[in-house]
Amino acid sequence: MSLRSHPILRNFSFLATAQVISALTGIVTVAIVARALGPEAYGILGFSIAILAYLGLATNLGTDTHGVRQIAQDESSLGATAGIALTQRTIMAVFCLLSLICTLAIMRPGPEITAVLLIQSMGLFFIAWNMDFALQGLQRIGAIAMRQIFAAVMVMIATFWLIDGREDLYTAAAIPAVVNLLSAGLLLAHFKGSGFNLQFRHDHKIHWDFLRQSLPVTLMGFLVTIHVNVDIILLGLMRPTLDVGLYTAASRLFIMVLIVTGILQSVFLPILSKAGPRTDGRHTEADAYAQIVCWAGGAVLIGGTTLSGPALTLLFGNAFIGVETALTILMVSAALTYLSQAYGTPFLAWKSDRAYLKIIAIGAIVNFGLNIMLIPNFGVEGAAIATLIAQSIILICLTMIVRAAFQLSHLRLMIKLIILAGLIASPLVLSSLAFSNLNPVILFLAGCFAIGIYTVLACWFKIIRLSKIRHILDPTLD
Repeated sequence: MSLRSHPILRNFSFLATAQVISALTGIVTVAIVARALGPEAYGILGFSIAILAYLGLATNLGTDTHGVRQIAQDESSLGATAGIALTQRTIMAVFCLLSLICTLAIMRPGPEITAVLLIQSMGLFFIAWNMDFALQGLQRIGAIAMRQIFAAVMVMIATFWLIDGREDLYTAAAIPAVVNLLSAGLLLAHFKGSGFNLQFRHDHKIHWDFLRQSLPVTLMGFLVTIHVNVDIILLGLMRPTLDVGLYTAASRLFIMVLIVTGILQSVFLPILSKAGPRTDGRHTEADAYAQIVCWAGGAVLIGGTTLSGPALTLLFGNAFIGVETALTILMVSAALTYLSQAYGTPFLAWKSDRAYLKIIAIGAIVNFGLNIMLIPNFGVEGAAIATLIAQSIILICLTMIVRAAFQLSHLRLMIKLIILAGLIASPLVLSSLAFSNLNPVILFLAGCFAIGIYTVLACWFKIIRLSKIRHILDPTLD
């Protein structure tokens, strides 16, 4: 079977390869940095990253998602769409940088946090000049995958070479910003070298229309970021730096587990955008996507609840083991995030931005409120519980609203997979609780075996129907 004749499978393979390499090198990078800096300095780094995430959203302005949809639906708009996006994002990057400098001058948070924030702010221009969205809209994923691999490997090499101890905090902040900026420049050169031209427009109306259509996605991204990392910021304001460092380590593993959702969304967003919603309720592409992403959610539930402790010890050392319970809770939340994407990605592809925005807003508000209530008394565990409850509410809202709007429901699929995953994970969880000294390698192998059994049983009982997945992966099938 030639991957060239199977664009979805080809694109997934490219991104999956890139993300596997990025994940493996990222694990090594995070482990080196966390061990070298220690929990407190690592907490400064994590707190700064969380703050800059919001400036990154302001820089992006939602142009990635809107640009992908625009280019996927009309490839002739590529040059104009890319030119408008780069212009707007560059202006916003400069504005965000100046705003950061003014804020730091007024608030004076301390020399280390100030320096780390200013160093990491170079990443705003990576966001401004990154051309991933344009190539994704054309479904040319290979160049995107190469950029991601280059950046991940270079960050790992630089970290291994340059980071030795607490005194290398500023270097640790600079490495990813510099490497990502370099990778964006190389991808932009590839874009130009492939014969694609950027068309810069000076008509204010065109820019305003583009911005207006992107703003709901921007607000959505802002709310998602609140949902994902407001806990780190509130921990930094209400708890010691040590707690921030511990939770940052758990949060990094949480984000790594969610990498596959990004791969699947990148591959299926243009496909779902082009297919559009079906009036007869037969959503072939969306059903295939749900089969894949919900299976992944069950696998995360099994692996996350059984391997949290060994993963923390292996990667970060005994200094970070105090966050094991919080990480387990976050892994359950990650599983629910996968299930949510079965509705969220089609909802986004079909331009239901306002409704999706309201749902994410509800989750973000709940998460923010629960963090304020739980963090002072329960610390990192309270922050993790807040994330879990908020993600549960998002999933429930998406299930009800998408079903009503598009006659799209995956509730039975989700319930069956959760029950199956829970039954398979239970013996491993009970064993790890009863025998605290289990060899981490044995537990890891048992977790992998359990995921394999889960996959076989899901197919055997036809919870996962391979025929649906094969049909969408192979365009030659009738």
